[in-house]
Amino acid sequence: MQKSRNITLLIMGALLICFYINQTMLSDMGNMYAYVINPLMHIGIVILFKILISSPYTTNRFKKETIQYVLITMLIYAIVYLTLGLLTGYGQNPYSTSLRGIAINLFVHASAFCSIEYIRYKLIHNVYKKDLSFIFVLIVILFSIIDSGVFEFFTNPFTAYSIFKMFFYRFLPSVFKNILFTYMALKVNCLPAIIYELMYYLILWLPPILPKSPWIFEAMLNMIFPLLLFLFVKYSISKKDRFELSRINEEQRPSSFVPVCILMIVLTWFALGVFPIKPVGIMTASMYPEIKVGDAVIIKKCSANDIKVQ
Repeated sequence: MQKSRNITLLIMGALLICFYINQTMLSDMGNMYAYVINPLMHIGIVILFKILISSPYTTNRFKKETIQYVLITMLIYAIVYLTLGLLTGYGQNPYSTSLRGIAINLFVHASAFCSIEYIRYKLIHNVYKKDLSFIFVLIVILFSIIDSGVFEFFTNPFTAYSIFKMFFYRFLPSVFKNILFTYMALKVNCLPAIIYELMYYLILWLPPILPKSPWIFEAMLNMIFPLLLFLFVKYSISKKDRFELSRINEEQRPSSFVPVCILMIVLTWFALGVFPIKPVGIMTASMYPEIKVGDAVIIKKCSANDIKVQ
């Protein structure tokens, strides 16, 4: 099939309808959906894309370094996420950690994310350069909607809190991840994103226990790490690309963003009470006159009957 913006838009529209039906009407079929229908649908879409869209020409000169960045980033992610339990405590892993359970999860999830990344790779290379920016944005939006489960969310009753959590816990991290994956699909191929997803799920599946971390912290991790990886990969590729070399300057170096991201994580930990002390706003006059309504204090976490005000 010849490269075409209109055909690519048509395919993306068809994918949107297909995944809407998949995540709303078919998802009620339980195990049949999870273990049979959903994987077969993804495999079927990959076969169609393989037949209908010709394989793009891509260079491998960025692949090795990009994969190295992915591996290092996910190892750091694993250390940060798993050691969080030293502060927040650990709980039983809700996923099956047996060999059979991991194999089943791998089949169910890998068939999905491998097919998604292959589809992304085909779509981003199915347009000419003048349409890349427009299609790039649409691909990020499309796969963020699919990945975050927005369709399923709107079919169920929701509250203001559930909307807030959906946006910050699922949709916004998905946008950051899809920006990274779409860029890697454009500059390399689908392999780095598949490795990223595989390592992410293995971090969740393999340990017998997982941290009892606040969902806001997990959301921040899932935004910060894709952002940092995107900056490093973009900088690395730009350094090697003689057409982009003249645009690189010191302000573009991704290492300059690391202190800011670390500060964001620490401040979030502090606000959520991960540390032994945490900020609290006084809402009642029960401790008047020592503490007035509206005062902001820092408390030291002790037993329920022995909370010390600092």
